[in-house]
Amino acid sequence: MCVRDQALLYYRLLLCGVEEARGALQGPMADPSLGVLIGRPAEPVNQWAHSFNTLEPLRGSAPLECDRDFWELRDSVVQCELVVLRQLNFHVSFEHPHKYLLHYLLSVKSLVNRHAWCRTPVAETSWALLRDCYHGAVCIRHSPQHIAVATLYLALNSYGVELPAGEREWWQDVTKADIEAVISDLLRLYDLEAKCI
Repeated sequence: MCVRDQALLYYRLLLCGVEEARGALQGPMADPSLGVLIGRPAEPVNQWAHSFNTLEPLRGSAPLECDRDFWELRDSVVQCELVVLRQLNFHVSFEHPHKYLLHYLLSVKSLVNRHAWCRTPVAETSWALLRDCYHGAVCIRHSPQHIAVATLYLALNSYGVELPAGEREWWQDVTKADIEAVISDLLRLYDLEAKCI
């Protein structure tokens, strides 16, 4: 099953429930490869590809005709995409901090007492803090290396895990001011969330 169809299936399941999702799978415009989920035999792609429209169960109507309305809608979508790309200065690749956090976790784990590492959930807390960074603009404002270092630093300090003397600054190319900036943005995000509750 392709990713698009999995997304449609999960959307239907979450939005409407199991029966509605089953109806979308059994509909005349449904992807026949999804029929395996409800017990139908699979059909060759060339028998159904010409009439397949994944959005039809969501829209509840026939597919758009290739007339003037279709092309106007298409052009407006393209124009919106271009506006977004211009606002992003065509920088659409993004480096996530996960690989850096993994590297730093492995490095710090080798420096810390094994029993202290096992007793405290430093790794789990670091990952949770990193996930929380995505709830605001922290990942946009700061570099991924700085975010990874700051989340691990905050987790270590939260549990009072001490590093051996001389190994205090286990990070590289990151200043204390960078770490504090990320932590303050993250804590500001938690304050904002607390105000909403």
